Amino acid sequence: MLTVEQVFENYGENENKLAVFAVSRSTGLASLYSAAAQKYGTPNPPKAPYIVNADGGGDVIATGIEVDFEMPECTLTSVRIVTDQVGTIELDLWKKAFANFPPTSGDSIASDLPTVTASTKFEDTSLGGWTTAINKGDWIRTYVNSCTTITKATISLGINI
Repeated sequence: MLTVEQVFENYGENENKLAVFAVSRSTGLASLYSAAAQKYGTPNPPKAPYIVNADGGGDVIATGIEVDFEMPECTLTSVRIVTDQVGTIELDLWKKAFANFPPTSGDSIASDLPTVTASTKFEDTSLGGWTTAINKGDWIRTYVNSCTTITKATISLGINI
């Protein structure tokens, strides 16, 4: 899990507010950190990263549903993945309105699936062909299609609010 300090280091302290999710499959706990809002107040920022951790609990991350989380109304601007070691992981992101929860594979928002290949990182800042509009109350499901070697992965979704 990234600390608030690491988020500031990666995204800069000039953001007005950051919302950081840390989720561990091994514990099943989800926490919302809003330390930046406490530090900078609560005005609406131009962008904020949503961060989700996939954790295999010491083992290779299993395929299947990793985590569901609610998003604010926003536009996705990027996706980044960093991992604990060189390996391969392919993820899919599914979106569904709360009223129609749960999302399924037919609700994929990614045209080119975010994939770390024999590396420790992945970045897509164009999101060409993606569904980038997120409505208030939409839920995102992170689904692991495949994974080798990697035991921890952090997925960062860049958004404009």
